[in-house]
Amino acid sequence: MLGKSIRHLKYLTAIAAVSFAAPIALAAEVTLPPAETTDSITVEELQEHLEYLASDELEGRLAGSPGGRLAGEYIAEQFEASGLLPAGDDDTYFQAFSGFGQAGNVSGRNVIGYIEGSDDEIGREVIVMGAHYDHLGHGSVGALDFGNTDIHNGADDNASGTSVLIELAEAFSELETPVRRTVVFIAFDAEEEGLVGSRHYCANPKFPLSDTVFMMNMDMVGRLNNGAVEIHGTPTADGLMDLVTTLTAADELAPDYPQTMIMNSDHFSFFQKQVPVLFFFTGMHPQYHRAADDADLINYDGMELIGKRSFQICYDIAGRDERLVFNPDVQVSQGGLDQLFEMFGGGEPGQNPIQDLLRGLLERLQGGQPQPQRPLRERAADEPTVESAPATPTAPRSTNSAEWTPGERPTLGVQIASSGEIQVLSVQTGSPAEHAGLLAGDVIISFGGVKVPDLAALRTALSRVSWDDTIELTIRRDGKIQDVNVLFARSFDEAPSDDEGEEF
Repeated sequence: MLGKSIRHLKYLTAIAAVSFAAPIALAAEVTLPPAETTDSITVEELQEHLEYLASDELEGRLAGSPGGRLAGEYIAEQFEASGLLPAGDDDTYFQAFSGFGQAGNVSGRNVIGYIEGSDDEIGREVIVMGAHYDHLGHGSVGALDFGNTDIHNGADDNASGTSVLIELAEAFSELETPVRRTVVFIAFDAEEEGLVGSRHYCANPKFPLSDTVFMMNMDMVGRLNNGAVEIHGTPTADGLMDLVTTLTAADELAPDYPQTMIMNSDHFSFFQKQVPVLFFFTGMHPQYHRAADDADLINYDGMELIGKRSFQICYDIAGRDERLVFNPDVQVSQGGLDQLFEMFGGGEPGQNPIQDLLRGLLERLQGGQPQPQRPLRERAADEPTVESAPATPTAPRSTNSAEWTPGERPTLGVQIASSGEIQVLSVQTGSPAEHAGLLAGDVIISFGGVKVPDLAALRTALSRVSWDDTIELTIRRDGKIQDVNVLFARSFDEAPSDDEGEEF
C-alpha cells in the first residue's frame, strides 16, 4: 500500500499565497470554484458523518451485513439531501451485486448519485469521485489483531474518505451553475473483499467508461500528520501534476507523488480501464485493520483540507475544454506493504502470522505473486493468449453436458472435487475452462502464480478475477506438470450441473 514515493519539487511561480487560510493566486489555466462552495466543506460536518459511520451502531460496516446496509442507506440519504440524481438500479441510489465472501454468497451495494453536466457538447463526459464505505465488521478476513472480535469501526479506513465524498457531493450541488461535465459520486462496497464493488461498477458501468475522463479516489484520508499525504496517479494523464502542485504548494499539505500505480484501492479498477486517476492517502498507522481505528484519532482539519483541494481539482477538470488523455506507460507496482511489514515485525513465511496475512492480502489484490513493475501498454501488448498454451489429452475424457451460461462473476466453468486436491471432475461446454483446454482429471496446482491447495484458496483466487483477464494455471495432467492460460471473456455464473462436487 505504501510504495516508495518520489517527491515532486516543482512549484509554479504563479502561486502567491503562503498559508492555507489565505486565498490562492493561480496560473490562468487553473479554474477555481467560488469560495463559498469550497468553504461548505467543514470540519463540523465531516466529523458528524464520520462519527456515525464509525460508530458501534454500524458494527464495522462489513459488506453485506446489517451495519453495512445501514451505512449505505445513510450515504444515499445524504446524496438525496444534496439533490443528487440516483444512478443505481431501478431509479434508486443502489447498484447491487453478489458472489463474494468466503462462501461466495454475500451481496453488496454501491451507492451512486450524480449531477448532470451543463454543457451541451461535453456534458455527457463524466468525472467520478469515489470512496469505499465497507470495513471489517468484528474482525473478518484481513484484520491484523487476530482473535479480537471487538467491533472494527474503520474510522480512517474508510469512514474518512466516505465522509469527504459526502461533503464533495454537497459542495458540487451548491454551485449556482453546474459544472460542464457530469459528476458522479460512488460509495463503493466490498473494497475490503478485493475491490469487488468498483470492479463490478467497471464491468457494469452506469455511465460509459469511454466517456469517463477522470476518477478521484479517497481512501484513508483521516490521519494527516505534518501535512504528509501521498497523491497517487499524477503520471496517468498529462497536466495532472501541474494542476495538483499548483493547488497544494501554497498550503499545509506536503505531498509525495509516487510515480508508479498501486493496486490497493478502488482507483485501480478504473486505471485498468484506462481512466486517468488520482488517489489521496494520508499514510499507514499501527491501528490499520485493527479494532483501535476509532474516531478519536482522526485529524478533521486535515480531512477538510484534503476535501477542499479535491473539490478544486475536480472542479477544474470538470470544466476544461479538452478531456484528460490517459497515459498507458505508467508502471504498475505491487502496492508496497513494506511499511506494514516493518510495523508488525519481521520473519520468514510461516514464522510471523501477521506478515503471512499481509502477504496473502497482497496476493488477493494482485491475483498472483508480486510481478516486476511494467507499463500497462507493455503488459497489454504481450499478454499471453489461450492459443499459446495448447492442451492435448493423452486419454479420452468427458465434459459436462451442461452448457456454460454467462452471468455476473467470472468462473472457470468446471466441477471440482469437494475434498482433497483441486481435481476437475468435468468441464462445461463453451466455458473458459474448455476454451483453454482444461480436461476432466486435471489437478489445478496454482492460479495466477499462487498455490491453491484447497477449495477456499481457489475461491479466493477466483474472486479477484475480472472479465477479460487472462490467468495462468499450473496443472498436473497424467503425472506431468504444464501451464494453461485461461481467458475470462466476461463475468458469468455457472449453469447447474448434475456432477457431484463444487462448481467454479
